[in-house]
Amino acid sequence: AGMDALPEIGHGCRHNLSGPASLVAAGALARALPEDALGLLVIGCPAEELGVGKRKLVAAGVFDGVQAALMAHASDMRRAHRLFLGNRKFEFVFRGRAAHAAAYPERGINALDGVISLFVAIGLLRQQLPRAARIHGIVSDGGKAPNIIPERAAARIWVRALEDAVLEDAAARVLLCAEGAAAATGTRLEVIEDPSTSPALRPNLALAAVYRRQLEQLGLPESPHAPDESIGSSDITHVSRVVPTIHPNFPIGTGLPLHTREFAAAAAGPGGEAGLLEGARALGLSLPELGRDPVARPPRAARGPR
Repeated sequence: AGMDALPEIGHGCRHNLSGPASLVAAGALARALPEDALGLLVIGCPAEELGVGKRKLVAAGVFDGVQAALMAHASDMRRAHRLFLGNRKFEFVFRGRAAHAAAYPERGINALDGVISLFVAIGLLRQQLPRAARIHGIVSDGGKAPNIIPERAAARIWVRALEDAVLEDAAARVLLCAEGAAAATGTRLEVIEDPSTSPALRPNLALAAVYRRQLEQLGLPESPHAPDESIGSSDITHVSRVVPTIHPNFPIGTGLPLHTREFAAAAAGPGGEAGLLEGARALGLSLPELGRDPVARPPRAARGPR
């Protein structure tokens, strides 16, 4: 049961629907099933937007002994199976030497040149990367005034990919871009890696098939979107490394971009309520099937890195 929101926008990432969908499904099952039918846990998961909530829960052993983990998430599409990109997050700090930009430019070392060279190098690198890799970033510090050669400049860069090996290779090459930018501009480089990173989702097609059967039973056709279409990253991927996990989508409208005020408004409207109930029903129907049929229960994942 996810619990989070976005600064200023609010529920533009629909946690006000995905968390309650899990709660409604669990409440219905608790009323409908005998106590010994299955063991049911509702795990509140904060800080998904920061990428740390489920990671810390996994590290604390909260999911130890769990046979399957399910949650449904609002979207503008309906998918029983969707993927998430793994990510690594860096801040590159370039340090130079300040000087008056007009009177004594030759005495300065421009730290912003290091940042600009980094973005140029990453732009050239993108052509050589696999399709599923993503690199994007911002200038987090570009100096203080136009007439001062910046002594400090910084950029925040995120690297994402669907495969662990591709992610590690792309991240290593971005690090080389930063080192080359520093060497080319005579600046000193400091690399700070954000600990709130996530691996790619380890998919479980058997568990997704259980959820898909419930959609079919409810007469709800899936959208034509591929599992790797229009995806980002989430800390649910940490759970998928230790427990069979799915994170399907339920729709609350069409053409709604995530992390926007438009999506937040839709999440609070009739489409949001209908989607919440769809997710709750599909989740609620999936768990009894897993309890009844040992064949439907996927084997527990081998414990991966925490």
